[in-house]
This record gives sequence, C-alpha cells and structure tokens, in this order.
Amino acid sequence: MTSFYPPRQIICHMIEKVRVIESWKVSVRNEILADIEHSLNGLNSETVLRSDLTGLTWKVVSRIIFQQVENQKRFPTETDHFQHFVFRSMENMEKFRQDIQKKDSSGIHQYAIQPIGHGKKPENGEILSIRQSEPPDYLDGAKVVLWAWSGQQPFGFVSNEDGTERQEIYGLAICNYEGKVSKEPIYRFSCDINWAVIQDSIYDTIENAISFLPDQYRNVAANWLPKSGRI
Repeated sequence: MTSFYPPRQIICHMIEKVRVIESWKVSVRNEILADIEHSLNGLNSETVLRSDLTGLTWKVVSRIIFQQVENQKRFPTETDHFQHFVFRSMENMEKFRQDIQKKDSSGIHQYAIQPIGHGKKPENGEILSIRQSEPPDYLDGAKVVLWAWSGQQPFGFVSNEDGTERQEIYGLAICNYEGKVSKEPIYRFSCDINWAVIQDSIYDTIENAISFLPDQYRNVAANWLPKSGRI
C-alpha cells in the first residue's frame, strides 16, 4: 500500500562541480591521473565529469590512495586503488607525504579517470560538472517519462521490515506501462545507483507521483528532468 504525505515544493538543486588542479596521461592504459579539488562526499566510480569549457567528458575509474601516506581522507562510496612508490631517500619520501597531506587537507584528491570518446586530458584549472546519470528508456518494462538523480549522495534509503538492512536510493523515475489500461497508471520507481528498481509506488497522476514524495527520499532535493532531455 502506498503511503501518502502532504505535498511539498520540489526544489531544483545546483549542479555539482569540481576543479582540476593538475592532470597527467598514463601511457600504459587509457587513463589519466588528475588532482581534483572538491567538497563532496567522494566521487563514485562511473561518475561522469563534463568540462564546462569544451563539453568533453571523463569517467571516474578510482581514487588513488598512496600507501606511504597515513590518514588520507577516505570516502565510503569511492573505489580505491592503492599506489606504492619507491623513493631514493627518506627525505624525498617525507616531502611527498607532506605534499599529499597538504592537498588532502585542502580537499584535493587524486583520481584515475578515462576520457569518453576522445583522448584528451582536462586542462589545469578546468571546471568540470558532475553529469547526472540518466536511466534507460524502460525500467521493469515501464517507459520512463521523468527522472531525477541525487548525485554523490542518495535521496535516502529503503529498509527491510526489521530495519537490519537498507539500500541507498540514487534514482527516481516516473513511468507508465504503455498500452495497458489502469485506474492508477503512473508509477514512481525508486532505484539504486545502477537504476535497478528497489521499490515502486502507484499514483493517478504525474503531479501526485512527484508531490507525494516520502520524507525518507528528501535528503537531496529532486530535480526532475524529461527522459528526452540532455544534460
């Protein structure tokens, strides 16, 4: 049974942005190492970053964690890749540690990223927007009409009956089953980070499906976009 809540205004949130401090091409594989400055709760693997200047995009592969540097800031949503360097002297290693710790305290972290459809690296100082993850055209056989993506933090959680397990909800989708007759034809799907449907609710109109969003999904404001739209 669907629980209804008093309607509230749906507020659009700002597009999250990061800044490239420095980047280097890695010759052994199609990856780029980049020092990226941000104040987010990490950058998930598969996050797509789009240049505000050129429109080029890159996909986050992993966060680089240096084994010689203790107490680096870690984010639970990131995929870590551990890197070990050999130094000729203790003095050089200590300088490296201090440099990484200084960057870390300033919100600058190193990532491996992959170019999408090109071979270029982002320029130093370039601003990149986090591109929202668009769902497929159909979810569980229903056509997606509107969708919203939470970004680096989930909208909220779905818990099991005893509260011992919970799944993070990153995607919301308004859908309908084409060609099927129903008194309540509109579905709102709650999805995980890979757009797998975790929960669904049925409504009589799109407006109600948007307005009656449960409090558990209001950790991040929903910015609803048409499926045909492009970011």
